[in-house]
Amino acid sequence: YFPDGGYLERVIESCLGLLAPGGTIYLGDIRNLRLLEGLQLGVLAGRIQQDADHHSVLAQVQQKVAAEEELLVAPEFFTDLGERLDEITSVDIRLKRADYHNELSGHRYEVAIHTSARTPDGVHDEQELTWDEVSGGIDGVAERLRAEPVALRVTGVPNNRVLAEYRAMRHLERGDEPARVLSRLRGGNDSVDGVDPEAMHALGESLGYRVVTTWDGSGRDDCFDAVFRSAAASGEPGSFRPGDRGVSSSEHTNNPTKVRRLRGLSDRLRPQLREFANARLPEFMVPAAFVLMDRVPVTASGKRDLRALPAPDFTAAAHRSRGPRTPREELMCRLFCEVLGLEQVGAEDDFFDVGGHSLLVTRLASRVRAELGLELPVRKVFETRTVERIAEWLEQAPKTQRPVLRRMPRPKGDSA
Repeated sequence: YFPDGGYLERVIESCLGLLAPGGTIYLGDIRNLRLLEGLQLGVLAGRIQQDADHHSVLAQVQQKVAAEEELLVAPEFFTDLGERLDEITSVDIRLKRADYHNELSGHRYEVAIHTSARTPDGVHDEQELTWDEVSGGIDGVAERLRAEPVALRVTGVPNNRVLAEYRAMRHLERGDEPARVLSRLRGGNDSVDGVDPEAMHALGESLGYRVVTTWDGSGRDDCFDAVFRSAAASGEPGSFRPGDRGVSSSEHTNNPTKVRRLRGLSDRLRPQLREFANARLPEFMVPAAFVLMDRVPVTASGKRDLRALPAPDFTAAAHRSRGPRTPREELMCRLFCEVLGLEQVGAEDDFFDVGGHSLLVTRLASRVRAELGLELPVRKVFETRTVERIAEWLEQAPKTQRPVLRRMPRPKGDSA
C-alpha cells in the first residue's frame, strides 16, 4: 500500500544501501498495472446491465481503474530502475507460481533485484522460438526439449490466467456487443486455447530443465515467455525483456495518493454542490451525481468527449456508514439496494449521494407501499434522505389504505 511509484523507488534505493556486497532484494505479490483494466472488467462483468453499450462499459472500467487505491507496478518499472541505478547488476522478474486461478495467481509477479556480479544478458547458447513457430502447442515444446537444447526460450505463450479478460477488453474497444463479450468472459470461453504457466514448469522439470516464466515484453500482456535451462547452461536467464512501449517512466505505476486526495476532496465538495444546486434548481433538475475529475476527456480533434466521461461510482460512498440496527432499517437498506442497483448500503447513506434522483424516489415509495402497506410521500424522502431517518419516520407513519380503483361505465352520449 505504498503511496506512489516515487516512494517505492526511494524504498528500494534505501534498501540497496543496507545490503551486504552481492546481496539481493526480493519483492513479492506485485500487482501488474498492465492487467488492471482486464481485472476490473472481470469484477464488473456480473453487474453490468445487459443493454449497456460498449462506451458505457468501457467508461465503468475506467472509473474503477481511476479509483484504484493500491499501488500497481508495470514490470518495466523495475528494468528501468536497473538501468538507472549503478548498484543493480540485474533484475529477475517471474510470474507468481500457483496451481490455482484467481486474481493472486493471474495478475501478480515476483521480483529479485541483484547486486552480485551475475550475467544479466541471458543464458549463453539460448535458442528462441515464438509460440506461433511451435506446432502442436505444449506437445510441440516437449518435442523441442527432447532434442536436448542447452537452453530454450519460447516467447508469446498465451496465458490462460488472463486471456479471457484481455480479449474481452480488446473486443469492447473494437465496439463489439457487450452482452456477447461479457457472456463469453463469464463462461471463460476465450481461455481454452491458452496455456497455464504451471504446465510449462511441469513439462520442463519432467525433462530435467529448470524453468522460468515471465511476462512477454513485446506488448502482448495476455502472453508470457517460458525459459528452459539445462544444467549445462552457463549464465543466468535474462527473464523479462521489455520492449519499447513508447511510454514514460511515470506511466509504469498508478498514483494512489492522487486517488485518495481526489476522493477526500470529492467527499467534501459533493454535499456543498448538492446544497448549492438544491437552493437554485427545481428538484427534477438537481444532478443525481457529482463526479470530480482532474481533466475532461477530449477526442483526437480536441473536442470534449462526452462518451468517455466516467460513470458515477456510487459503491465507494455506499460502504462507509454503519450497518442497519433495526428490522425497519434492514428493510430500507434492502430497498435502497434494489432501487439503486447497489450491492450494499449503510444506514447513514444519503439516497441522493448513492445514485438516487427524483424518478427513483417514486420507485422507492412504490416498493415501501408494496412491502409495508405504508405511504412514503416523495417530499419525505427529500427531507429525511437516509435509511436511518426514513426508517424512523416510517415507524411513526399511519398505515393508510389507498382507494381501490374501480372500472366505471362510460357516460351515455360520450363518444370520446
